[in-house]
Amino acid sequence: MLPVAVVGVSIVDFSIAVATGVALGLASTLLSSIYLHRGLAHNLVVYRRPLERCFRILTTWALGINARKWVAIHRLHHAHSDTRRDPHSPRFYSGLEILRTGKMLRTFPDSRAAALASDIPDSSSLAPTIGPGVVLGALLLQLGAGYGILAGLAWVLVSKVSGSGIALWCHRHKQEGRPIYESINRPRLALITWGESLHANHHSDPRRLNLGDSHVADPGYLCVQIMARAGLATIDDDCATTRECDVQ
Repeated sequence: MLPVAVVGVSIVDFSIAVATGVALGLASTLLSSIYLHRGLAHNLVVYRRPLERCFRILTTWALGINARKWVAIHRLHHAHSDTRRDPHSPRFYSGLEILRTGKMLRTFPDSRAAALASDIPDSSSLAPTIGPGVVLGALLLQLGAGYGILAGLAWVLVSKVSGSGIALWCHRHKQEGRPIYESINRPRLALITWGESLHANHHSDPRRLNLGDSHVADPGYLCVQIMARAGLATIDDDCATTRECDVQ
């Protein structure tokens, strides 16, 4: 039987801190998947106004993400995938550069973002600084300094692995006469990435809301379906549009 505390560390409190951080990380990735990616970047789903406002506030003031810049970067990724104009291609950028999403968003020109994602409202310039601090502050208040920091680290780690890491885990360098890059599916990561690791399915048809296939389900799509049935979202594949072909 395990002791309740080891070296002054409560196993229960330790587990709660880690579980809280993991849950926050998965929730962050879910928000990015169903709102930023499928909702704003590709216009595959429209959320009811109250829910959309809630998503916008959480994205801006909890995650510290500038939605307009996020969408602009993603549209560039589709338009120029794995070329020098792709902002997060593992062919031209190191893993550390790709995982540092915050820096990428901060340094992306506002004028470029406005040109590529004029349909997305701009976010406050304070969001990247204040946003993560709000979440970390809440964790420190609820869990205390030590466990709060532990939960924060777990949150960041899971967010990077299941969110920003998609660009790393789901592109493969292939040698067949000449070096090329290709997007691939990672079915084993589908659960923790809410289906975003089914990257080849997404790149084969960016207007495809359900990234799953006969071998693996898309958890993100299931979440959108639940919200649609509850009257909180509208799925209209026929009207789904992207601007990636217009990106220059």
